[in-house]
Amino acid sequence: MTDSPSYQAFLGGSFDPFHLGHRHALQALRRARPRDRVLLVPAGLNPLKGEGPRAESSLRLEMVRRGVADLEWCGVTSVEIDRSGPSYTVETLEHLLNQGVLAPRPGMIAGDDLLQDLPRWRAFPRLLELVGFLVLQREYDAGAVRRFCRDWPSARVTAIPAPPLEVSSTEIRRRLADPVLRDSAADLLPPEVYECIIQHDAYH
Repeated sequence: MTDSPSYQAFLGGSFDPFHLGHRHALQALRRARPRDRVLLVPAGLNPLKGEGPRAESSLRLEMVRRGVADLEWCGVTSVEIDRSGPSYTVETLEHLLNQGVLAPRPGMIAGDDLLQDLPRWRAFPRLLELVGFLVLQREYDAGAVRRFCRDWPSARVTAIPAPPLEVSSTEIRRRLADPVLRDSAADLLPPEVYECIIQHDAYH
């Protein structure tokens, strides 16, 4: 799964594809918490989304691995991709904690726009017990973080300054599907990921 004994933080997502916005988030965290090692967890089937990822799981995993290959403090696990059925973060966390892959009470990296959706997640009260939230604060005010802390006072929340870098996976896929725009998608992707997509002729 991974050769690291312990990670202090994790970042989950479809990574469909892994793009510069993801790199930006990781680098913002690194500036704020330079001792943390981060585990990336490409999602299997997201139960809260009607449609699954466009790219095959194996390709998404490869893109993430290539996209962070130069970041020695990052690792990647296929635990959700290897599991059949929907992926629930709380179950993944309990597995990784039991295996010693994640340090106790790891930080879950999340954008401030995700906070309003977290209470809908499976076993959310248990999630609050297991993790702290490392919130990438892209807004100029801390409104989303304040509201979340007010509604869930037991949550452990750390705001991470993250200047906006708006990169849309949907826009990247749109460009990749258009022969005229395909090359322009390279502007939004790590070079290694763009090369991987071209090699696999993906997202047509």
